Amino acid sequence: MAAGHAFLAIWHDIETGETQAFERWHTREHMPERIGIPGFLAARRYVNWSLPKHGCFTLYDGAHIETFRSPGYLARLNDPTEWSKRMHPVFRNFIRGACVVTAGMGDGVGGACSTYRLTLDASRRDDVMRVCAGALYDIAAIDGVISVRLGSNVADVTSVRTKETELKGPNREDVFDAVVIVEGLGLDELGAARERVLAALRTEGLLDIEAADYRLSQLLSHAR
Repeated sequence: MAAGHAFLAIWHDIETGETQAFERWHTREHMPERIGIPGFLAARRYVNWSLPKHGCFTLYDGAHIETFRSPGYLARLNDPTEWSKRMHPVFRNFIRGACVVTAGMGDGVGGACSTYRLTLDASRRDDVMRVCAGALYDIAAIDGVISVRLGSNVADVTSVRTKETELKGPNREDVFDAVVIVEGLGLDELGAARERVLAALRTEGLLDIEAADYRLSQLLSHAR
């Protein structure tokens, strides 16, 4: 599957007892709706409900960064369906970031993925991003890894307030500077790769890394 030049990354939890209702809505309405917006190339939902926080990760590939503040997308965000109005209030710990793809290696979609959210020293951002981009060569060579990419969060793209975001209540959309997404064969392989990935990324100016592993739950593409 060909990726675009940007992606929208979303992490969140769901209120206790609402997981099945969320997955039904997300599968039958929300993801098909999103993939119908011009510029949205692919949609993937990953889950790991055993995590203490951020049990769901959704990834939307976009043709370019402006996809995620385009008139078509904003129109949907400002006119949520009745089903969406019922579901958005059960979201918890919501994080969303629109990212420009700055580097990538490999191709394909694995049965699982790992996300590594990065917090950077602003004064060293460019240097850290160069090191992380170079680290993708080592990460891509790890057994069980299918592909890896680095995205730089463009915070002002998702800072626009809409009716849909208001339904979720207060959320922090500036909580990461960049993210590395590692596609792998499965959860076991990605778990085994964790320490090597962290070692490859660590550098002066990289203040924090939040890592989590997820299994693929649903995939839709524009050409379905």
